[in-house]
Amino acid sequence: MGADSGRSPIQRMTPPDIKRVEMQIPREQLLTALDQDVLTDRLRVIQTFSSQETGSMPLYRLFDLHPKSVYGVLGLKSADILVAANERYLRNATVFKQYVRLLRNEKVATIEVVRGVEPILFSYHFEQKSLLEKSAVEKSLTEK
Repeated sequence: MGADSGRSPIQRMTPPDIKRVEMQIPREQLLTALDQDVLTDRLRVIQTFSSQETGSMPLYRLFDLHPKSVYGVLGLKSADILVAANERYLRNATVFKQYVRLLRNEKVATIEVVRGVEPILFSYHFEQKSLLEKSAVEKSLTEK
């Protein structure tokens, strides 16, 4: 285990005036993106200096983010600065990558970033197609 073993995550209260971006992402799209290891593994997450607002908590800048990777599907871009995930500060870059991998089992999630000088809170809803919708799509495909 790393140096962070046994330490509980530190809560981050989302600022009330933050720009909010709601995203509905089909679960199949999320799972497909998560399985693209070549694109996902390219991401570099580099620690930057902490801001006065975050105190001693580190921030991380994203580099080499491929738009078709899971990070691109989540609306993130190269040069975004990671602040928090699910209202918890990120202790290190590995924690963020693990968090994203675990999204395959989640229904909702959030990631807070700073893009340029603008703080943004991405709120995700991972949608599972209903059996009725799947049946209708499969039926239309077999009729062609």
